[in-house]
Amino acid sequence: NSVNNRYGESASLEEFCEKAQLLNIEDSKGMYEAWNDKMWNDASGLLIWMSNPAYPAFVWQTYDYYYDFTGTYWGVKKACEHLHIQWNSLTNSVKVVNTGGADLQSATAIATVYDINGNEVTSCRKQCTVAVPSASAVEAFKLDLDAASSVASPIRFIRLTLTDASGETLSNNFYWTNIDEKYNYRALQNMPEAQVQVEVSDKSRLSEGIVQLTLSNESTYVAFANRVRIVNSVTGERILPAIMSDNYVTLMPGEEATITVEADVNAMQQGFDVMLKQYACSERK
Repeated sequence: NSVNNRYGESASLEEFCEKAQLLNIEDSKGMYEAWNDKMWNDASGLLIWMSNPAYPAFVWQTYDYYYDFTGTYWGVKKACEHLHIQWNSLTNSVKVVNTGGADLQSATAIATVYDINGNEVTSCRKQCTVAVPSASAVEAFKLDLDAASSVASPIRFIRLTLTDASGETLSNNFYWTNIDEKYNYRALQNMPEAQVQVEVSDKSRLSEGIVQLTLSNESTYVAFANRVRIVNSVTGERILPAIMSDNYVTLMPGEEATITVEADVNAMQQGFDVMLKQYACSERK
């Protein structure tokens, strides 16, 4: 019901599973970010049941029986960054979280809000300088998403970025929301397909089974929740486990992102194809 209510009913099992992974990202990240938000104030830790199953299953797993990472993995991985920036969907508070051993000084928190077409809603943009002691969370600002109520579609994309004093990115985070009807994301199903170029941009460590991929959105549309997987170029079988730095990446028009992939050396050197699945679009090689 949660999948159907948020993303719409599905015509196939594959479509349902794709939507379910987005729900897993959203809810699992939310659990850990809720702990971050209440750190030492009514919350001192969080433990989830059954991080992986001993058999093929549909629920309660960060990685599955076949060593593939689920949406929960990507949500938890993002929320558990030592230096992390996050949004509270109930209060619109944006906090910077520091679970590392050193204080964070002179960092910059930035929030950029986009409409469903990838246009920045400039009235919602926020930025400030923050200092966050070790093992604590500090509020940077609150978003005013109602400032964009005149924009046609109620769907909003929120991009949060945390940089250090020299401008290097420490953390980035991404959310989707509906300012009129919370959790109604059905309009995402009808977004036009964006043209995403994928390049194996660094093969210098292929002898170690490590490559770097660069994803570039060369269109004027939003490329939402791009899932990357690696397959054997001869058999088409998944190469698993494949440790990736990121997945389900969303790119605004003109944006690019890099993903580092590490997998079995022999499998990678036999030859591999990169498969890209943009949300609600056909997978392509």
